[in-house]
Amino acid sequence: MPSLSLVIPMYNEQENVMPLLERVHEALADYAGPWEVLLIDDGSVDHMVAQIRQGVERFGNHMRPILLRLDTPHG
Repeated sequence: MPSLSLVIPMYNEQENVMPLLERVHEALADYAGPWEVLLIDDGSVDHMVAQIRQGVERFGNHMRPILLRLDTPHG
């Protein structure tokens, strides 16, 4: 069975991170091949990064956080 990578870009979705990860892990519990979840924080200004880190701790090596920082020029 081929590898599976889920690429999930997110922005200011702190309340949705853990429910999403729980559902993904539930859905892929019987998947026979290797898989990963790439959670991409597109420069969120809420507490989503903390939620992503909790997800990494809880769900382990399937999680691949990519934390982007979008700097804006100061006027």
